[in-house]
Amino acid sequence: MRGVDVGYGAWLAKIAAAGTALAIAGAAGAQGLDAHALAAACANPVPTVEDEFRCGLAHYLGKGARADDAEAFRRFMRAAEGGHIEALNNLGQMHLDRASRFHDERKGFALLLQAAEKVYAKAQYSVALLLEEGHAARQDLALARSWYRKAAEQDHPFAQNNLANLLRWGTGGGRDVPEAARLYRRAAERGVPSAAFNLAELYLEGEGVPRDTVEAHLWFTRAAARGDKALKARIFDILGALEERMTDEERKAVANRNAQWRAERPVQNK
Repeated sequence: MRGVDVGYGAWLAKIAAAGTALAIAGAAGAQGLDAHALAAACANPVPTVEDEFRCGLAHYLGKGARADDAEAFRRFMRAAEGGHIEALNNLGQMHLDRASRFHDERKGFALLLQAAEKVYAKAQYSVALLLEEGHAARQDLALARSWYRKAAEQDHPFAQNNLANLLRWGTGGGRDVPEAARLYRRAAERGVPSAAFNLAELYLEGEGVPRDTVEAHLWFTRAAARGDKALKARIFDILGALEERMTDEERKAVANRNAQWRAERPVQNK
C-alpha cells in the first residue's frame, strides 16, 4: 500500500471550496480575535503593526469590517513591511489563491520563502509542499524534505505526515521507516487522518514497527473517524478484510480499546 499525503491538489481544492487561503481563514479564530477586536484595530488612528495585521484579517474575512480583498492586501503589506511574519505569509497565500485578483504563484512562493526563512512553520510547510510537487517553483525533493523537517520540528502535524512519507519511501534522501512511524504517530495524535491511516499501514505490514493487527485496526478506525468520504470508503474495505482474519481475542481487544479511545476523545467543535 502507498501512504496518504497532504498534497498540493487537496490544498488548492480546500482553498477553492472555502473561497479563502487556508492560512488566513482560521487566523482570527486561532488567535481568539472576535469581530470587535478586529474592528478596533481598523479604528485605531495610529495603527501598530499588529493593528494593520488584524485590520487585514477583518477585511479579508469580512469580520469587523467590510469584506475587501484589496484593503486586506494593503493592510497585510503594511504589517509585513513592519516585520509581521504572519502577514508576510498571508500575502504569499493570497498570491497563490487562484481565485484571487492577486494570483501570482512566483510572487507567492517568494513571499512564503521569506516567511519560512524567518522560522514560520506554516510557511515552511507551504514551501515544502510547493517544492515537493513542483508548483510555483522547480521540483526539489531534497529541499522539500529539508523544509518539511524544519516545520515538523516545530510540531506542524501536516509537515510531520509528509516528511514521514518521504522518509518511508526514501524520497529526496535516505530511507528511515522507524522515524517515519514516529512522525506518523505524532501527527495522528494531533488529529491528522492521513497520518493515522499511514501508521495503520505500517502496523499492518510490520514496517518500522512490529506487525500488529490490533494496532492497525485501531489506527484505521481513528483515520476513518476524522477522514473525508473517500478515505472512509477506502478504510471500510480494508477493515472488512482485516476483521475476517482476526481472532476472537483480537476482536475483543479492538472493541475494548476503541471504546476507551472514544470515551477519552475531546469534544470536537462543530
